[in-house]
Amino acid sequence: MQALIRSKRRVLSGWILATVLLCSYLHYQNHQKKTRQAYYRSLSQKATKLSAMRHDPRLVVGAPIPPAYWGEAIAELHPIRVYMERKNLFVVQLESETGESGIFIRSDLSSWRPQGQSEGMEFIPLGEGVYRYRRDES
Repeated sequence: MQALIRSKRRVLSGWILATVLLCSYLHYQNHQKKTRQAYYRSLSQKATKLSAMRHDPRLVVGAPIPPAYWGEAIAELHPIRVYMERKNLFVVQLESETGESGIFIRSDLSSWRPQGQSEGMEFIPLGEGVYRYRRDES
């Protein structure tokens, strides 16, 4: 009889431990998701701010944006260069003879939204207004 009670206690303890671990894991995943969303929001806000500055004579349309304007959020992406197109930000992380790739950040001031593959570019959504992109020069 006591062996049965001990066995049931072990099973119950195992279920309690499994439940606690699952709840902890789900809480951690939710926290990670919120952290990523906040990070993507900060990137989008920086793109919007830079887009609003497009009339600044120090920023030449079509030319790379100087690092002094990037801000910490953009600099943390370790870009080769950053430029604006259609009021959106392209953070180039890799360049080759055939094209470039990196992070595309949509500005709130832009009405253009990337969709899968268009105009020689491929976009993969990462989060709120942030995409991984690849542009082929061919």
